[in-house]
Amino acid sequence: MPVRQKPFNGSLLCVVSILHFFCILPAHGWMKTSILWRSFRRLPQRPRMTTALSSSISFDSDHEHLFDRMERHLRESANCRLVVAVAGGGTFFASTLAATPGASSILMEAVTLYDRESFRTFTAQTSQQQEPKLQYASMHAAQRAATAAVQRALQFTVGSTTSQRPTYRALSQMPFTVGLACASQLRSEGKCTANIVAHLPHGSSVQITFSIPTYLSRRHQDLQVAHAMLTCLEYAMQLREDDYQDTISNTIWEDRLAMRLMVTKMESSGKEWTETLGHGEEGRVQIHTQSKCPVIQAAESIVTGQESVVLLVPQHEQYRVIQGSVATLPPHSLIVPGSFNPPHTGHVQLAVAAYRRLLSKTPNPVIWFELSLTNADKPALAPSVAVERIQQFWKLLPELQDYQWGVLLTNAPLFAQKIDLLYPMTGNSQRRPRPTSSNDDNDDALTFCVGTDTLVRLLDPKYYENSRERMLTTLEALPCHFVAGGRVDPKRPDVFVTGVEAVAELPAHVAAKFTLLPDFRVDISSTELRRQRDMEE
Repeated sequence: MPVRQKPFNGSLLCVVSILHFFCILPAHGWMKTSILWRSFRRLPQRPRMTTALSSSISFDSDHEHLFDRMERHLRESANCRLVVAVAGGGTFFASTLAATPGASSILMEAVTLYDRESFRTFTAQTSQQQEPKLQYASMHAAQRAATAAVQRALQFTVGSTTSQRPTYRALSQMPFTVGLACASQLRSEGKCTANIVAHLPHGSSVQITFSIPTYLSRRHQDLQVAHAMLTCLEYAMQLREDDYQDTISNTIWEDRLAMRLMVTKMESSGKEWTETLGHGEEGRVQIHTQSKCPVIQAAESIVTGQESVVLLVPQHEQYRVIQGSVATLPPHSLIVPGSFNPPHTGHVQLAVAAYRRLLSKTPNPVIWFELSLTNADKPALAPSVAVERIQQFWKLLPELQDYQWGVLLTNAPLFAQKIDLLYPMTGNSQRRPRPTSSNDDNDDALTFCVGTDTLVRLLDPKYYENSRERMLTTLEALPCHFVAGGRVDPKRPDVFVTGVEAVAELPAHVAAKFTLLPDFRVDISSTELRRQRDMEE
């Protein structure tokens, strides 16, 4: 007898379909977007990011990994002021960084230099000569763009000095500026290379050159360049400290590389660290560092002519070096020139008196003690001697701790040379506002603080070929202002010179360039201090 089959129950299928559509699918979609699901989903993919590149790696997972690296970098690098310049591939770096929460704390500007004229304009201040045959995807192009980027970062840092952004913040952030640049040309066939440079204001740099896999899509190639740019920036953050040599020699950072750039060779040669990397495509990282004390290196760069001026910014009882070739002086800088042999409280008190006099007209003046390592009549100052004098400023820190100050090392012994050197560093848009006082009616961009002994020499016609007319013409053309404090006449110790009589003989428009401090008096002789020091030794 045949078995009778039960008829198919269609209502049950309808119920199951409705539950699947309204309950299971939404729950699955919610799980895919949840943090927990994404964490589990990424577990098997993270190791793949550090293995050999292949077309099986999806663009989305690679991009998500870049976001993760960006977030970690922002957490670990709070003290960073970054300007990015991209010529060719690497635009994903800027867009991903800008889309990462907290990016405004480090990113100051990001520019894309696709047009050659755009590149020339961006790097105009870093090159004095035209290079018509420049390869815009070369390492040299990346170096020029990175130098221009750190220069713009310094300009933005000090140029925004206002009452809302006080000077102390600008000075503290100057050493932490970074210029990051990439020059590359992405192709689907043939050789495809990216050149990346991170330039720091004290002269160290990181350079990465690697071959981009041509089997990847155009946007995936761009994303790989962005990963390499972030790696370059991570290396640069390690170079900010003065003890970077030990940090680099003991660390490889394999896990920070976006591609599998496994270290196959590592060499050290003096000031340069070289790592030869590869995963099928060749890659190379060069870390150019300073092998000596930063202040010694700065002084040597002045004596040898590599730099004309170097800024030393004090932080945590050590000096941070800023190369003058990329630096911008903060607005309202007060220059105090001298030999500082040794620096003493008289120098500080004169600077403070001038500071207080200028404070009514200019917000937050910055005091710079300027030491010329070259002399018109004597041999250049030895770098070790210069460093010894510079270090003695720390003994005066209790008197300086309430003010923003630094040290300038220059190769300009004469005032005309100092002005020619420092005036371009002020920027045309950073001129001091015109004061209302008729005695100080000027729009000069530099202010020098001197003693009346220096003032008398400035107003002596014998230094202008014995011509008073030439003296007046020269002083009138100087784009600077002078604040002078009284000094005892070195030839007549019983005579105190205020400079009032000498300035009174000048025409009104020339006399306006001088602000006198007749009530200031500190009778301290550097010669006497040196004599006492020699007797103690």
